[in-house]
Amino acid sequence: MIWGEKTESKSGLYLLEPYDPNRIPVVFVHGLLSSGYTWLNVSNAVRADPEIRRRYQVWAFFYPTGNPILYSALRLREDLALAQKKYGLKHGIVLVGHSMGGILCRLQAMDIGPADWTAIFHARATELLPLVNTSRCCETRYSSGPTLW
Repeated sequence: MIWGEKTESKSGLYLLEPYDPNRIPVVFVHGLLSSGYTWLNVSNAVRADPEIRRRYQVWAFFYPTGNPILYSALRLREDLALAQKKYGLKHGIVLVGHSMGGILCRLQAMDIGPADWTAIFHARATELLPLVNTSRCCETRYSSGPTLW
């Protein structure tokens, strides 16, 4: 978003209706320079179809797109972990992302290990990896492997 500092406090996982443990959450994640409103027509179509609505409920993840991708992915992971803790999510979830939102969704199921760091950061990998291993990323299992929701 252009005014990312104004949207940071509004970022997070939003339920569009009260949680129903008998339906699977479908989490829509918008892309670069966009917002959750991008998914308005899709979420209305999902909610309008009685068969789909019976099995799924729409959630949205909103984030300022000016933040680093890995930070936004961490925020999504934290919110999904909180939802798991609060609701149990016994049927799992479905992540749907567009553009940068797709990258955030993909990062929820990836294991970024030392070999990946070396390929991405080259000579600085050995300098940067210890910083990540001592940050709150590890506390939320971001660098310890994928989480299957």
